[in-house]
Amino acid sequence: MTVDAGVWLRPVVSWPQEIEAGRNHLVTVDVELDDAQGEWPYESEEYAIACVLDGPPGLSVSSVGDTTLVVHRFGGTYGPVRFVVRASQGAEASGDLELTLTLVTAGGVPFRTIPLPLRGGGSGGADEASEQAAVELESAVEAVVEPESAVAPVRPESPGPATPFGSGRRRRQPALAERVVRVRARTPGGPATLRGSGCIVAAGLVLTAAHVVHGGSDVEVVGTGEGQWVRGRVVWSSEDVDVALVEVPLGQELAPVRWGRSVTATSAVPCEVAGMGPRPRPTDPPTVEVYRGDLRGTRGGSRGSLHIEMRSSPHAEQADRRGAWRGFAGSPVYCGDVLAGVVTAERVGTQTLVGCPAVQLHRITEFTDILARYAGSRRVDLEPLEWLAFAEPPAAPRLRRSPADLLRARDEVVPFCGRSAELNDLMDWAGEDGLDAWLLHGPGGEGKTRLAHELGRRLTAEGWAVLWLDAGADPRDFDAFRDILVPALLVVDYAETRTAQLRQLIRVLMRSAGEERVKLLMLARTAGAWWRSLSESTTDAHALLADAPVVRLSSLVPGVEESREAYDVARDALAAALSEAGGRTPSAESASVRRGATPGQSALDVHTAALLDLLDADSGTRRPASSALSSRLLAHERRYWQATAQAVGIGNFSQETLEDALMVAAAVPAENRLHADELLRIVPGLADQPRDRRDAVRMWIAGMYPASDHRPWGQMQPDRLTEQFWAGRVSDNPAVGAEVLAHAAATGRTEHAFLLVGRLIASDSADAGPREAVTRIVTADADTLLEPLMGVVDRVPDPEPVRDVIRASLQHGKLTPSMARRLSDKYLGADGPVGDLALAIANAAQRCAPVTDSPYYSIALSNVAGVLIRAGRFDEAREAGTAARKGLIWGEQGERIRPSQFRTAAVYFNEAQALAGSGSPEEALPAAVAAARAFEEVSLRESAHDHPHVAMAWHLVASLYRVDDHPDDAAAALAADTALLYSPLTVYSPRASVFIPYGEA
Repeated sequence: MTVDAGVWLRPVVSWPQEIEAGRNHLVTVDVELDDAQGEWPYESEEYAIACVLDGPPGLSVSSVGDTTLVVHRFGGTYGPVRFVVRASQGAEASGDLELTLTLVTAGGVPFRTIPLPLRGGGSGGADEASEQAAVELESAVEAVVEPESAVAPVRPESPGPATPFGSGRRRRQPALAERVVRVRARTPGGPATLRGSGCIVAAGLVLTAAHVVHGGSDVEVVGTGEGQWVRGRVVWSSEDVDVALVEVPLGQELAPVRWGRSVTATSAVPCEVAGMGPRPRPTDPPTVEVYRGDLRGTRGGSRGSLHIEMRSSPHAEQADRRGAWRGFAGSPVYCGDVLAGVVTAERVGTQTLVGCPAVQLHRITEFTDILARYAGSRRVDLEPLEWLAFAEPPAAPRLRRSPADLLRARDEVVPFCGRSAELNDLMDWAGEDGLDAWLLHGPGGEGKTRLAHELGRRLTAEGWAVLWLDAGADPRDFDAFRDILVPALLVVDYAETRTAQLRQLIRVLMRSAGEERVKLLMLARTAGAWWRSLSESTTDAHALLADAPVVRLSSLVPGVEESREAYDVARDALAAALSEAGGRTPSAESASVRRGATPGQSALDVHTAALLDLLDADSGTRRPASSALSSRLLAHERRYWQATAQAVGIGNFSQETLEDALMVAAAVPAENRLHADELLRIVPGLADQPRDRRDAVRMWIAGMYPASDHRPWGQMQPDRLTEQFWAGRVSDNPAVGAEVLAHAAATGRTEHAFLLVGRLIASDSADAGPREAVTRIVTADADTLLEPLMGVVDRVPDPEPVRDVIRASLQHGKLTPSMARRLSDKYLGADGPVGDLALAIANAAQRCAPVTDSPYYSIALSNVAGVLIRAGRFDEAREAGTAARKGLIWGEQGERIRPSQFRTAAVYFNEAQALAGSGSPEEALPAAVAAARAFEEVSLRESAHDHPHVAMAWHLVASLYRVDDHPDDAAAALAADTALLYSPLTVYSPRASVFIPYGEA
């Protein structure tokens, strides 16, 4: 099909005009959208262009980093692309040379070739790249070099027919400068006079200072991209705060601005002031000037004024006189991408501007009502300025949403309903004074995240600061949470995977807690060993968490009536969302209520059922009521994948290849484009493809599941859909699954991938196929995969299926002795779900210890005995313990060896415990005495202040002396006194044992 729509691009290329042999020269390539660009014809926000640079003999060309430019529909790229050109000796003598730059579409079609002439014999000078570029080429990172000043703009022809992405528009968050406008007001009976600046805060609404517009005069506004003044109308003005809102037909494509306020006693918050001063000449185009400063808070000034200490001014020579900031009244004050306030005045003779803070404006009902009207359905909240770097990024915009995307809890597509008792409990908890914590846990899909968002919404309305802590936030920077001045709710989702963050956050909060209410809400799938470990990890953690409520979220729809009500609410909301997002027009009535929701279902199940009934009705599909919800949702998602792949021009890849690519992306969040390409090379159908073809697949994934931060792609949602998809793929193509997990383990990116695998294994809906596939994968590469899988055992709702996989891999996998010893040292004696693997770990270590290697073999046997003792299996423990003691001193060849004192003591102690438990106290007594004396020597040598092992051994000796009919009570009393002397608090147990670390060998 012929498509006439295209995009006009202007290449911007910088290259050296002269070259010098033996030196590096930098070439940069970027593109700009033409000013006359009309409507963006593609559905995707981005379009990839590959850059190929060729040179004649004698010139070597190497790329520095990625060679793909990604053109965004609103301008800008992720460029520039950089190349380093090096001329060999003699090349410069050949006179005029020429580089050839070719621009290629994502589909591999060249559409523009540009010659870049060079002259040999130059000295290089400012044209040459830094010498370090040659070194950095080895690691494929961008060279830190200054680009040349020479720029060759070339007016291109249309690149010709382009692949259509579909249609649709979505409001966007622009760069700071795009929102800034120049404002002038017409005084009664007088001419229009330039008065100040303003900021587009929502489509058709400009924020400025009231004195700029005279409270109600005729107003005109011009933006950076506008050539003519546009008439506006003041819709609200207040002399008390010196702020006004002007209705003007500008910025219709802009999303509402984000607002923020200061929440801590931080002395200064970096900020920027953007405005339009007077133009040097009337014919000059409007230009936005941005100056940096420090926000000094809203407390202490008159009426809570905002004070901004600027680091420079537009007219430095007039800094001490009035007029240094002419034209900047009404300018926005930004912290990052968040609007903190508006400039209203300058302090003459200083570098200080004064303004009205956003928090003060948001206390004015008339202001917020008007703002809400222009902002549409978007809720306007105040974000904590000091914590912007720690917050979960806002959801990335997308033109076309997948069906499953409508189920994301953070988007709140379905109105909140039910959970009144839980919400009331949380609101009561939030109302208590001081610092408190709360753990809310339950299986995925029960509504934990949605409940937390509703709590945050209600607290925000009461003036609280609410932060969802980002998983990538660096705990080393958490001092920003000191000295909180407003009530604050800090939410940590997937808390079971973020204990390092929580320990540091708790430490900071506990040591700087003031009078304000600060609440820490943690959301997790389980409240198992990870919670106990966190609670006991530090003194601060124990003090805060020991008495914290631990609440399991129950089913949302316990009864028939509740299930019908929840289903109806979800169906109506999702029908409206489908109509708005994708052009579908399914009516709520068209979704047959024959299915509805089932009592006892989770919140996600109810919403999924409603969504699928709508989708089925829209497509004419009628599935049996018994169809699994996740399977039905996955079927709709697959149709979405196929449609978007065709739209972006990669439909010629097989469905298996594309799903393998999604499998990789779902398991490992790529750090950057180079890492994304490395991951996509795992896919058999992409490994031998040109880079631009893999880039096209990467952009296809990013278009469907965009990241809200800098990463190349985001995550498929909801989690249950991802688990269902991965379960099917790992069964169908275990080789790709094995490579993905091996990559995650080898690069240290195990958290997401192995938690995904653990959850799909533990899922109630998981059948034997995925579990068997994962078992084969882990068993085949046990040395690499066992340890990270063991790390998620206590983070899944039902750990037993995961333990079954690990036991099978420990028994049949090819473990090296060093890995077996590592697992033994790390997990033997562990509490919680992983503790049930102790016997399998000990047996694996024994199998890996050569019989001829007496030190390791005796340790392995003694540890097996220790596990069996703790399980009460004394007869089996006796056999292993006695064998360990026999191998303790004599090697297989009869050589006498000298074991460590601790190993000697532990081996004797475990043997004594096993003998005593199996009914042989007389045989146990000599071993117990030997263990006690050996532990004493260890304690004396190490000058230990606590001697639990010594005390435990003497307690055992005392108990053996006190066996019925034993004649030596005095010896028993002496042994007991000795035990008390060493450690009065040690309590002896017949099932106590001592595990020996392999370092003792």
